[in-house]
Amino acid sequence: MTPALLTHRLLLRPLEHEDVAVMATLYQHIERATGLSAKPLNFWLLHASAMILMIRAAEQGGMDYGWAIENEAGEVIGQITLRHKQPDAAELRFLMLPKIWESEIWRSGIWDQQNGGTDLVVEALGGVLEWAQRFLGISTFVAKLHMPHGPSGDSLTHLGFTQKGLTTSYVIERPRIGTHITAA
Repeated sequence: MTPALLTHRLLLRPLEHEDVAVMATLYQHIERATGLSAKPLNFWLLHASAMILMIRAAEQGGMDYGWAIENEAGEVIGQITLRHKQPDAAELRFLMLPKIWESEIWRSGIWDQQNGGTDLVVEALGGVLEWAQRFLGISTFVAKLHMPHGPSGDSLTHLGFTQKGLTTSYVIERPRIGTHITAA
């Protein structure tokens, strides 16, 4: 089962059916950003519901873990999925609401220096990486972006990931994560 993780400013909790509307918004945003034909919101609501059910089912076998990312106000601002593909390797996927990428943190030079040199995306990803390394023994992580996206790549690079050539894939082995999790 996906555990709840508490970082300095975020709660990463298991995805729930109540997260369908936010997840649909995230998926719809990716579709628009990639220039694909726009599907109606009802399509994305069904897709998000199915994705949450699939992640929850895969959790039972210890293969997938899915978190909703809540900020200090209790608002869901994104989602992270960890797919445990091999005993010591996992794939990481994440989505954030557009307003997170458009926030002052990103426009003012990306990293929020007042909060220890990290931003919300790095804090959330770092929490999942730390948990997976500590509790699952994962030493290699691969992150694949849906499309080229500078701020996403910057977040991964800040955590120590390196981009694989000119692709949208990033990899890190034996990350030195630090302490992102304050409670698990």
